[in-house]
Amino acid sequence: MPAASVDADAAADEPDVRTPSLQDDLVLLTNEPFWQARTDGPKLALSGIEGQRELDVVSSAVADGARTVVANDASGKVEIRVTDEPCQDSMAGASFPFTGTLVIDGGEPIQGCARPAWMPLPGEPG
Repeated sequence: MPAASVDADAAADEPDVRTPSLQDDLVLLTNEPFWQARTDGPKLALSGIEGQRELDVVSSAVADGARTVVANDASGKVEIRVTDEPCQDSMAGASFPFTGTLVIDGGEPIQGCARPAWMPLPGEPG
C-alpha cells in the first residue's frame, strides 16, 4: 500500500483534533439555576427550568480573549460572555475549555462553563 494511503487511513482513526475557538458556535452551561445557552449561527437557543426560547443574535464580537453574544426575542434580551479561560464544573467537576457568564433579561449574571458546540460534553473525572 502506498505511504499516502497508510497516512490517510491513520488520519481517519485519529480523534477530532480541532482546537476550541471562541469563533465556534458555543454551548454555555450553568448550575443552580440550570441553563443551557447555545449559539447556532444567527440564533441563540436558551433552555432551562423556565422553558425554552429561540432568540435572534443581534451582535457577536470577539475582543480581548472574550466573545460577547447578544440576542433578542419578544420577551427580552439574553447576553452571553465567554472567556478563553479553562473552567471546572462546580457540581460534576468536568473540565471545559472556556468560562462563561449568562444574563437573562437584565437579571443577575449567572456563572458557568462553556465549550464549542462540536465538542462532546466533557465526562466526569476518572
